[in-house]
Amino acid sequence: MKLIIGVFIIVLGIMLLSGISIGGILAGVFLNFFKIWPLIIIMIGLGILSEVRGFKWVKYINWVVSAFFVLFLIFAPADISFRKMNNEEFILKTNEIYSHYNFEANLPVANITFETHSDSPDIKVYTRTRREFGGVEMFANKIIINYEPFSTPIFFYGEQYIISFPEQKTFSVVINCAVSNTKFNLNNNVIRNIELNSAIVNFRLDINNFISPVKIVTNAAISNLEIKLPEGTTYYFNNTAPLRSLSGDSKLIQSSSNSQVSITNSSAIISSNIKSKK
Repeated sequence: MKLIIGVFIIVLGIMLLSGISIGGILAGVFLNFFKIWPLIIIMIGLGILSEVRGFKWVKYINWVVSAFFVLFLIFAPADISFRKMNNEEFILKTNEIYSHYNFEANLPVANITFETHSDSPDIKVYTRTRREFGGVEMFANKIIINYEPFSTPIFFYGEQYIISFPEQKTFSVVINCAVSNTKFNLNNNVIRNIELNSAIVNFRLDINNFISPVKIVTNAAISNLEIKLPEGTTYYFNNTAPLRSLSGDSKLIQSSSNSQVSITNSSAIISSNIKSKK
């Protein structure tokens, strides 16, 4: 275990010296830990065997496994999975009496990508899970995903979702989870509110045009925010993190009144990069 901690600290230090954001690193580490944690049990077993006479050589195998564990935590893509998942695609029919819908996800780990489309007024859902319809349900104007512990144990979690919102409606999104890995690829923004309540937040937002302004609230221990906005977009960033790494763009306009993007961050550690796109 000392070897794991030592290698992890060394690799982490090298990456920080290279200018890579600590928020992004730690978010990826936590996401990958849920996929590969059984290796810890294997390493404990190898450590016990290495103390037995005639099996001293096992410690070298343990070193290799430990190095792989650390490197996987830091460098493996967040969307990789070792478990067999079912891919499903389905539609949630919207009702013309509702112009605004609320989306809520209550999951241990949230791997969710949000998109928009204009070809129909319905919500398109793509899932990669072990559950039928990915556990997605709709009641009136509320879409909800809840965690089901007996169908997907938390320590083997790897469910993934793509939610495509119609541009004919507006939406609010709330994510409640331990680790949040969310991407918002929005051609025309129809999301009015985004609230992320997580221990670790890895948040990416890419907007081409605004149908509606958006308010973003993050409540987390560690946050990593990557935001791309059209040139000339007005935004406001209210940040209370004591440890911060912030970067902005001169082609965007900071304004506390009538801003198209309003961000309120409550984190202990934050890394944010807000930049413009042509």
